[in-house]
Amino acid sequence: MGLNALLYVVSLLLGLIIGSFLNVVAYRVPKKESLIRPGSHCPSCGHAVRWHDNVPVLGWLA
Repeated sequence: MGLNALLYVVSLLLGLIIGSFLNVVAYRVPKKESLIRPGSHCPSCGHAVRWHDNVPVLGWLA
């Protein structure tokens, strides 16, 4: 894999992670909820989201 391809992959992963975090910020800040605790959870029932479901794109595919 060339250096450019590696740079694209790393950029993609960082973009997915930052986008996921900004989504949490946009959802929780207006509700005055903590960004850290509790972890990701269902807004309806409060059930904790499994760690592998939090991985951007891969959680959606699983």
